[in-house]
Formats: sequence, structure tokens, C-alpha cells
Amino acid sequence: MLYVSIALLPLGFIALWQTGLIFQDQRQAGERGMIALSEKAAARDRQIMKRAIGGAAALATSAFSLKDRPALCRTVLRRFVGNSALYTFVAFFDDTNRLACASVPSEDQDLLDTRVQDLPLRGDIAVYRSEADDVAGPASLVVVTPVLEDGAYRGQLQLHVSPQLLFPRPEASSDQRPAGLITFNNLGQVLTVEDHKTPAALDFLPPKINLAELTRPFQYAFDDTARNGQPYRYIVLPLVPDAVYALATWPSDAALINTNRTFLNTTLFAVAAWAVSVLTVYLIMHRLVIRGIKRLSRQMSRFNAARQVPEGAISGRGELYAMEEGFRTLARALVEDEQKLEASVHEKDVLLKEVHHRVKNNLQLINSIINMVLRGKPSDETVYVVRRLQDRVLALASVHRMIYEAEQMDRVD
Repeated sequence: MLYVSIALLPLGFIALWQTGLIFQDQRQAGERGMIALSEKAAARDRQIMKRAIGGAAALATSAFSLKDRPALCRTVLRRFVGNSALYTFVAFFDDTNRLACASVPSEDQDLLDTRVQDLPLRGDIAVYRSEADDVAGPASLVVVTPVLEDGAYRGQLQLHVSPQLLFPRPEASSDQRPAGLITFNNLGQVLTVEDHKTPAALDFLPPKINLAELTRPFQYAFDDTARNGQPYRYIVLPLVPDAVYALATWPSDAALINTNRTFLNTTLFAVAAWAVSVLTVYLIMHRLVIRGIKRLSRQMSRFNAARQVPEGAISGRGELYAMEEGFRTLARALVEDEQKLEASVHEKDVLLKEVHHRVKNNLQLINSIINMVLRGKPSDETVYVVRRLQDRVLALASVHRMIYEAEQMDRVD
């Protein structure tokens, strides 16, 4: 059983390896699904921001050409804001960061100068969140578009986007939308929050991560623990390259990514399949091989102990049948040879005993002849010599008698 288990270990490892690949594919598929749903959830923000950036880029050229005609520039900007419910305010600043014209009356522009003096001069598109004031209106997203002339910075256009158009989102089932969704700029400033509750939304963010560190030119996912202590999977999406990003928060047990149970079940299934394979192979080997070998071993033991030749039908199959049949043939031949050998030995023993018996009888006859000589009253010297000869003859006769009377003829006590 141990050797069978070891022999099937490679199959078990292959099954676990394949299970790992399946788990990895499922996790990647779940991640792609989350990214797609996150893209869908942030699609409105992406569309509005790209539209605002495009409008700002087109309007910046017109505002720059009219910067020396403030009245006409202001009229164009006010008409642009008035014709779209998406925008609330627009202003153009020259390369010294001085307000050239805006979509507010001229008497309100002095109020704007103080508010915009601290804005950094930018050479690329930027989006940030502004606070509410009496001139530009409520809090909004500000799209800053630089104006370049022959590669030189000539000013910037600031376009404020109405937040009311960003926040409302279509209803969807909970498992098809992230638990939280925010947008942020490349500096890490939060731009929009899905449910208007910025402090509550921040509880879903990792405590040790600066949003500015998450900016990358491609979409990706990572796992972390939020400020509320719960584990989440985060999806980072670039909405506007190098400017605006979205961060979607998904529960770690979401159906799209909760592959741990699937991995566990698949692993248990692989282990169970390996165990069943081991048991099946063992049962097959026991029935077809081990049981036949044990039966053959018992037959050999009985034959070795009592020269009992197996009888009855042979139940083995294939090579085991040939082995058992060969053993029975060999056992019968061996028994027959032993019987012949025993008969031959017995015959030789009888002949040897008969020889010894005849020799003993002949020696007795010689002893009788010696007695006849002694009855003839020979001389004392002759009697002495004959008696010594008679003793030797009787000794030889006794030896031959003990040999043919003994059970083993190779030794005599």
C-alpha cells in the first residue's frame, strides 16, 4: 500500500498543480470581471471629465485669442457656460497668473484675483476639487488646461464642472457594483465620492497608502485592509491618463473574487481523487496480484512442511495462473522424484543388510570350523593361535550383525 501511494504521488502533485492553475485562471477571470464592472461604474465620471477636458481645450484657444478684448472674451465664456448644464464657471489666466477674463461680471473679477493667485503654473492638463465660494459657486471639479504658443506657456483656462452631474449613478444590484468608488487626481486629492459622504468613503481606503502612490498608466488590482479593519480588493483605473484615476473597493468575499472556497473544494476533490485512485489500485492489485501471490505462498509453505501438493481449480489469471500451474507441476514432479529416490535407497538398504547378514553367517560358519579344530585337541600353542583367530572372527560377525540390524547403516554404536 505504501509503495502504491508513493507511485501515485506524482499524479496527486499534477492534480494539485492543475488545481492551482484553475484557481489562478478563476481569480484572474474574477479580477477581469471586477475591472470591467469598475469601468462601468466609473464610466459616467470618465465621460464627463473627458468632455470637460475637450471643451476646455477648445475654449482655451478662443479665450487666449480674445485676452486683449476682455468684454468679448467674457461674453464668449458666459455664453459657453450658459449653453451647458455641465459647467458652472470658466476663467482664463495669463502667463503671470493674472485673470484676463471670466464668465462672471467684471465687478466680481477682483474677488477672483485673490482666490487664484496661489494656483501653480501648470504645463499640462490638471483636475482638482475646489471649495465653494460666492463667485464660482458650490464645490466643483476644476479642469485646468494650459495654453501654449510655440511651445511656451501663455496661460491657463479653468473650467468648473457641476458636481451634481457627477454624483448621481444608476441603481444596480449590490454584487454588480463596488462597495465604494472614488476618483482622485495625480496628486492624491479626492475628487468625487459615490455617495456624497467623503468621511465614510475614506473608511474604505487603506490607511497606509497615499492615493498619489497608486497612479499608474494601466489598470490593476491589489488586496489590503481598509481603515475600518475589513479586507478589501481595490481596483485602480486611469480615467484620464496622468490626471484622473478611479479607485473601486470590492469586498474580499465578493462572488467575482471569492475563489478561496472554490480552491479549497477543488483541492479537496483532487486529494479525494488521489485517495480513491490509491484505494482503487490497491483493490485491483489485491484482487489480481496480491491475493494470488499470498495463495501461492501458502501452497508453497504447506508443500514445504508436509509435501502437500495443491489440488482443485486454479483461480489466478494470466501470469499468476501460469506461475501456480508451474508450481503444481514442479511439486508433483518433485514428489514423484522423491518417492523414486526413497524406493531406490530402501532397495539399496535391503541389499546391504542382506550382504552384511550373509557375511555374518559366513563368519559364524568359520567360527564353527574353528570349534571343530579345537575339538581335535591340538597343542597348546595351536589352541592359543586359534582362539585369537576365533575372537577376531566373532568380533567381525558382531559388527556385521549390528550393521544389518541398525536403522542407519552409516554409523554403529
